[in-house]
Amino acid sequence: MNENELKAYGEHLCNIARLSRVTAAAHLRQIRRFLAYIEEKSWQLDTLPADFMEIFSREISATISVQTKTFAAMQRYCDYCLKQGTLMCNPFQGLRRPRQRKKTHRYWTPAEIERLLAAPDIKTAIGMRDRTLLEILYDTGIRSNELRQLTLPDLNLQDRLVIVRGKNYKQRAIPLNDGAMHWLEHYLPRRRELFNDKITPVLFPSTTTGGVMSGMNLWHIVKRHAKAAGLVQTFNVHSLRHAFASHMISNGADIHIVKALLGHSHIATTENYAHLQKKHLKELHRRYHPRADFPEEEKKEEIATKNK
Repeated sequence: MNENELKAYGEHLCNIARLSRVTAAAHLRQIRRFLAYIEEKSWQLDTLPADFMEIFSREISATISVQTKTFAAMQRYCDYCLKQGTLMCNPFQGLRRPRQRKKTHRYWTPAEIERLLAAPDIKTAIGMRDRTLLEILYDTGIRSNELRQLTLPDLNLQDRLVIVRGKNYKQRAIPLNDGAMHWLEHYLPRRRELFNDKITPVLFPSTTTGGVMSGMNLWHIVKRHAKAAGLVQTFNVHSLRHAFASHMISNGADIHIVKALLGHSHIATTENYAHLQKKHLKELHRRYHPRADFPEEEKKEEIATKNK
């Protein structure tokens, strides 16, 4: 495994393929693991056995998710090596891509989200920060990385807009509602209390460095307040994005508008939230309708009638 070549490939992913640093790092992790594995097996990348993916997956007990990510990262890497002339063939070309089960998401009710928003102690600067970032996440539906990268110049309070940099460096402007505006106006004057007056443009800075907070830090913030609000363990940062989309659609928003706000490339991704709303309604109907469970006696009568 040539570390210098991998670093060069990482730069290619960021500067040429226009992937984010986070996504590029994830690709490199998958590639390093696979290359270390075949090195241990004394295999060469361009002469792998026909069933190498089955052997790899079985021996490292890889989940479908790991198999899928490894496949995608390595297929892209091998294409790059082909163009560079360091590989004779792409062993992943023509292989069947591992199929990952379609993710199912829970529908979070507006009442549950309101409990979450009310959880932080706004008497403290930390609590004010947490309340504001929760409001921004729910008000805009932006991703964890998009929120963490926000800076003061991204805010246009006069026009009530925030500029968000999404995947592949695509920018989009998202309106801010009264709730988000209210908490931003209260948070911004206290923001510098969080990092000892260090100068930083980051909207929600790390309290230790004043720079961009880590994804794990944001994850812990949301999980802590979700627990305080009595939400189940599965609630996380992305749950606020799900709530934003499903609540917008359930209140009549055009799905193409929601797609633009979320920064989705394909309408099919946004349609998942419409299905989520329908699934929730079906569950509520079954839970509360008195005839949800067909009485056993009526079933027997119906069968007896059909058999006459």
